Amino acid sequence: MATDRLAPIIADTVDKLRSVAAASGYFDTTLTYEPKSSPGPGMVFATWINQILPVALVSGLDATAARLMMTCRIYLPVLTDPQDTIDTRIMQASSYLLTELTGAFTVDGAWIDLLGAHGDGLGTDSGYVPIDESVFRIADTLVPIICPDVFDQEA
Repeated sequence: MATDRLAPIIADTVDKLRSVAAASGYFDTTLTYEPKSSPGPGMVFATWINQILPVALVSGLDATAARLMMTCRIYLPVLTDPQDTIDTRIMQASSYLLTELTGAFTVDGAWIDLLGAHGDGLGTDSGYVPIDESVFRIADTLVPIICPDVFDQEA
């Protein structure tokens, strides 16, 4: 039976992303899952794994690398006062995350594909999402993480 080398990287990555957000001082709540109901008042950070794909250019003849795509979403109710600061507050928090993730962020030998050498790079998009009876302004930071040699290639 092959060793699952990706599972601990996933767990450590989710925890480290939550820790970076919690240390920022921007967020009232930090979550390690995508909320299915209203995440509550104040600015909320949530992170979850979005995709796992093999990465050919980092893989070798005996092991395959993987690319994890993590989502880090910031939520703020659209009726938060003062309303003219909602976008600024969300983008300031996003800028903090991008700054921290652009630095020396590594997990168990994995690294962020900052400029997108193996797909989309690190970046943030904003939008709106309705949850329950509320609408939230959101910013999604997509964090691509390259994990070398996580799947054994066996005949």
